[in-house]
Amino acid sequence: EATAFAALADDRKAAFVESRLSADNGKLLASLPHYIVDMLLAERDSHGNLQVSLIPTEQLLIDMTKARVKELDGKVPFAAHSHFLGYEGRCGAPTLFDAAYTYNLGLTAGSLILDGHSGYMATITGLTSGGVPQAIPLAGLLNIERRHGQDEFVIEKALVKMDSPAMQFFTSRRDEWAASDLFTSPGPRQFWGPTTHQQPISVALNSGSHSLMFKIG
Repeated sequence: EATAFAALADDRKAAFVESRLSADNGKLLASLPHYIVDMLLAERDSHGNLQVSLIPTEQLLIDMTKARVKELDGKVPFAAHSHFLGYEGRCGAPTLFDAAYTYNLGLTAGSLILDGHSGYMATITGLTSGGVPQAIPLAGLLNIERRHGQDEFVIEKALVKMDSPAMQFFTSRRDEWAASDLFTSPGPRQFWGPTTHQQPISVALNSGSHSLMFKIG
């Protein structure tokens, strides 16, 4: 049906999709403003992903709030100004691990360039023992996937591996964490002190590290 959808005029695509949804999902789609629906049905990026950053959810929240205020009391004035933060709004400040890891990636990439190599991805292993720079040929990462009706070479998406040590660690504790007030927080970002050289727990688990402390330049 993808071919039939692509052949439709833009003003007919929403009705086409709605007719193939369940009653509840169709009602939800019909309730959304055109500027949300248009972006939900817009062209995907080169990886086939929805371009979430282009969906103006901040405007949707404003419009919904405005409608609710009017419903409660039409005499109450309401005005709002939206601001899109993107990654800045949903990412924390870089940690010392982030800084050290990316610094070493840059050194590795620069060394590859100076030595006349291309088509490689820089990476660092041995995070608890000084760090080992490595270069992975991009060709070895390629997979064939069906895109836009034809086979294309792409780098496979890094999805959560259900059998990974980190996922198994989480699964074994899922019920307890859901029922109890359990969490781990190192506090605000620190660049000095005993917690600064801690690598992400998921990285430590998946790499088989015996310590949470990283040791790279």
